[in-house]
Amino acid sequence: MDEYIDTYPSGKNRQEAETLLSEALVNSSDYLRAIEQMDRIQNKSPRIRAAYQKVAFYQAMVYYRDQKYKQALALLDKSQAFPEDRDLLLETHFWKGEIYTADGNLPQAIRSYEALRATNPATNHPFLIKSHYGLGYAYFNSQNYPKAEEQFRTYIQKLSQASEKQYFDDALLRLGDCQYVQKKFGEAASTFQRAISESTTGKDYAYYRLAVVQNFQSQNNEALSNLEKLISGFPSSLYIEDAMFQRGQIFLEEVRYSEASRAFSDLIASRPNSPFIPYALESRAVANFSMQNYDQTIADYKLILDNHPMLKILRLR
Repeated sequence: MDEYIDTYPSGKNRQEAETLLSEALVNSSDYLRAIEQMDRIQNKSPRIRAAYQKVAFYQAMVYYRDQKYKQALALLDKSQAFPEDRDLLLETHFWKGEIYTADGNLPQAIRSYEALRATNPATNHPFLIKSHYGLGYAYFNSQNYPKAEEQFRTYIQKLSQASEKQYFDDALLRLGDCQYVQKKFGEAASTFQRAISESTTGKDYAYYRLAVVQNFQSQNNEALSNLEKLISGFPSSLYIEDAMFQRGQIFLEEVRYSEASRAFSDLIASRPNSPFIPYALESRAVANFSMQNYDQTIADYKLILDNHPMLKILRLR
């Protein structure tokens, strides 16, 4: 086909030869050469337009996997220039949203996800459902928590009716976070409780956030109970140190100074490299001072001054 086109540029079978060559290149997965070849065709037939849409999309996904975002976006634009397949057009909007998100361009990511929704796909279309999750995170990371809450809620509702529940657990936790940040403590508590009941992953985080919410609601006994469940049930959790410190703080609020001192001592002894150590020392000093254990109080303040001088500077500011 190459030889025919080069030898007979005005041949009567040129258009058919170009079509056959393009389809051969598509089937060989030589996407870049196929795009180059089809770019030369001035009057693209519907078959060529459909092939171009697919090939540009496939190569864009190759670039996306290689984190070559600029090249990927350029080819997705080329794919969108020939919207022969409506479902594939919808996918290009989704992946542009994903690429812009990965590249940190949240306003463009939001516009791409919204462009997908503007195509009016079926409410249960898998890429529309995925776009709710993508939009949720784009709004969440933009600190637009009301819109993030709306998208995560919609995503969860649609997944509840679907067989595949990809990212369900994570979306449930982020929904709770959105409600917590907006001080919707009752709703946040219900969401984190649901995450504990239904989720297979993220239960440790749900226990921690539920305890924080309950602390704001002055439900400190319930908060302490959930912190204990996290500490005893998830010893390798990323949130174990947060939970241990929060437990001590609640005891301190409750003027249960002896228990507070022990809680902070547990954190200091078991997690000596924790970033919470200087704050745990300071809080333990407060608890010991309240119990008139002045020697221990002095010892803790000396440890702060000797080993954590930046804490003193932060407090002075």
